[in-house]
Amino acid sequence: MKPYRIIEEQYGKEHTAHYIPSPLWIRFLQTYSKHRLQVVSEMLPKEKVSVLEIGCGDGKFLFENKNHWKNIVGVDVIATQLLKAKQRHYDCPTRFIEKDFGRESMSFGDSCFDICVSIATLQYIYDMDFLFSEIHRVLKKDGLWIFEVPNIVVFWRRWQFLFGRLPKTSNYINAWDAGTIHYFTCRDLQEFCIRKGFIVESVKTSGIMSSWRSLWPDMLGADLVFICRKK
Repeated sequence: MKPYRIIEEQYGKEHTAHYIPSPLWIRFLQTYSKHRLQVVSEMLPKEKVSVLEIGCGDGKFLFENKNHWKNIVGVDVIATQLLKAKQRHYDCPTRFIEKDFGRESMSFGDSCFDICVSIATLQYIYDMDFLFSEIHRVLKKDGLWIFEVPNIVVFWRRWQFLFGRLPKTSNYINAWDAGTIHYFTCRDLQEFCIRKGFIVESVKTSGIMSSWRSLWPDMLGADLVFICRKK
C-alpha cells in the first residue's frame, strides 16, 4: 500500500466541495492576515542558498522566493503536485523527488544544504524522530531548519477539549482530521528540536494580527512557525 494514501486522495485532486468555508466575519479579518508562506518567507536569509523543501506540493513557496535560491530540491509524496512544481521556472538548478522522507533515508550526502523548509507537512510525517535526524545530517553547520505546523493548544482548541470535542487542525473534512497523525505544542516542539541538535531561534505564528499573537504563540497561534539552527 502506498504511504500517505489518504493524503494523496485528498490533496492530489480538486477538493473544493469538501472545504469548510470560514464565517463572513473571519473572511473580513483575513484581509488583515499574514499567510504562513509570507511568515516563512520573511525568515529566509538575504543571500542565495541551497534549499530542501519537505512537502513542496506544487512548488508555490519555492517559486515565490526564487530569488533566494542557488539550488533547489523539492520533495513530496503526491506525483500530481510535483508535476505542477516542475512546470514552474525557478532560474536555478532544480530537482523534484517523489519520496516519503518520513519513512526513507534521504539520498543526499552530509552537510549539503544551507536551509531546509517544511510548511503544513510535519503533521503527516510517519516518523518525526527519523526525519529530524536526517535533516540535521544533510544541513550544513549553522544551517537553518524552518517549519510550520498547526498548534493543538491554541486557546479555542483548549475550549473544544474542555467541552468534549476533538479540535480540528485542518479545514478539509475528508478522512479523520484530514489524515493528521501528529499534534504539536510549542513547548514540546522546542524540547524536541533541542534534543535533535538544533537551537530554536524564534517561534512565530501566522494569521490575523500575527505580530501580536507571536508574543504568545503557544496560546494565541493557530499555527507555529519555528526557525531553528543546526548546532
